[in-house]
Amino acid sequence: MKFRSVATIAVLGFGVIASAMGCGGELPGPSRPVINGWPIGDRAECSSGGCEDSIEVATEALDSGHPGHPEVVDASLYSTAGPLTTSVAYSVVVFRFVDGTYRAIGVGVGVGPSDSGGSAYRLFARDLDP
Repeated sequence: MKFRSVATIAVLGFGVIASAMGCGGELPGPSRPVINGWPIGDRAECSSGGCEDSIEVATEALDSGHPGHPEVVDASLYSTAGPLTTSVAYSVVVFRFVDGTYRAIGVGVGVGPSDSGGSAYRLFARDLDP
């Protein structure tokens, strides 16, 4: 599990979840596609450095949940494009594979124990289509 500071979570909260445009390639299909159950919104602004942690957490979930998946040629972070039945605000990492297929894994922010005791914010992955 990844533990992050409040500053990192602020970057994720304001610069990723509610952002538009930035990193990665174009998605196929309609302007608001749904991939693996995730309604894909606007591309995240990655210039502030908030994308790498989310992509890393989602990549770990991809590798552990889908061993033997095709080679990843692109991973991009997006907001969600519609209401989800959850109290967690998710962003979505969309992986594009060498064979032209896609997979989406959500990344949320939660609170967990910190290394120094007390609580810390953490990123976690959620795969809606395991």
